[in-house]
Amino acid sequence: MDNTENVLSSPDWLLSGVNSEREAFIFSNVQRGSLDAMAFHDGRTPLRHKGNSVTVDFEDALNWQRGNTRPDFPLQLINHTAFCGSTLLSRMLATAPEVACYREPQVLVELADLKACGHSLSLQPGVWDEIVHFTLQQFTQHWEGQSTTVLKPSNWANTLLSDITPRIPVRVVLLTCDVEDYLLAHLRGGRERISYSLRLLNQMALCSDSLQSRIDALEKHHPNGLPNILHLLALNLQAQQELLTRHNQVNEWDTMELTKHALLNQPVTSIMHTASVLGLETNWYSSTRLKEITRVDAKEDSRSGFSASEESLQNAWLSREYDSEIHAACDWFYQSTLL
Repeated sequence: MDNTENVLSSPDWLLSGVNSEREAFIFSNVQRGSLDAMAFHDGRTPLRHKGNSVTVDFEDALNWQRGNTRPDFPLQLINHTAFCGSTLLSRMLATAPEVACYREPQVLVELADLKACGHSLSLQPGVWDEIVHFTLQQFTQHWEGQSTTVLKPSNWANTLLSDITPRIPVRVVLLTCDVEDYLLAHLRGGRERISYSLRLLNQMALCSDSLQSRIDALEKHHPNGLPNILHLLALNLQAQQELLTRHNQVNEWDTMELTKHALLNQPVTSIMHTASVLGLETNWYSSTRLKEITRVDAKEDSRSGFSASEESLQNAWLSREYDSEIHAACDWFYQSTLL
């Protein structure tokens, strides 16, 4: 078994979770090739190589961090709402062999949950800041033959953005989407997708009294049925956009905004702009390879096919079927944004 020093300093030991009862980090032994093939690094696909995992107490990890003389590497982030092309962007960036992309690591989701429920650790500012800082820095470690990393947190972890310490240099690509596209994506995905987003809205409300008041007001005017669901989903998108924009402005991070439409229709230009903002080399990116990736489902390990035209046909049918409900939610979204 590797010693603690090696676990904390080697990228092939991925920080994959926390044990809040033991106050310990969980690390999984991984291989770079396996990580690259996975759509997400949140455990949907098993992370461990040969079943190996180890735990390291928070105290030991933070003591190691305090004594570590390695300078903090810049944190290159893909911050995003849902269904906006962020997974596609991360997989396009990872076509460059010197770039490793971490997609929605589970440890950030678990830390966001601890913060939302008011866990005692999150109520100790000094300790909590160190835990978040240690976690983020784990995703900047370089693999052999690779010069940089990009981190795409889950949108479930967006509430952690306020805990990023000023001493970390941060560069950000921000992705969001049009409210109608957002609602249509949920109608395409059905109950499971809708359920996730409504749970996300409730999780964000645990960190914001004003958001809870907005939820209560919507549910008073739209107590049940599809109009209720679509208005709450529109509020979910609005709350995510406000959260991301606020943190980018407050921290004055180097930021660019991008959309899924641009990724699909101008993949080469989009990647060149993204790479410039994130400080990545661009000479490795192949226009042929980038266009190929836009034709597969970025959310699947299997690289199953994706057709933008088929998605457009589904959207057109849903728009006709639920025209009045969708437009009512969109109108509310734009009117309330202007208030």
